[in-house]
Amino acid sequence: MKIAFSGCASEACALVSIHDIGAIAVSKDGKRGFDFYVGGGLGSVPQQAKLLAPFVSEEELLPLAQAVCRVFTR
Repeated sequence: MKIAFSGCASEACALVSIHDIGAIAVSKDGKRGFDFYVGGGLGSVPQQAKLLAPFVSEEELLPLAQAVCRVFTR
């Protein structure tokens, strides 16, 4: 399981799109949060991560990441 965090929405700073879980820092209505991506990979069948949630607050980030990990485990 690879996880990446980035502060660059317009550049490939942390290559969020190629990790299992990726988060790009964003601000919405003065509140800090993340665009949350899942499912990227460079294995035998490379694929780009998909946007799961366009805004996840700081408080929701860990529970959402844990839920995604549980699904990946199954």
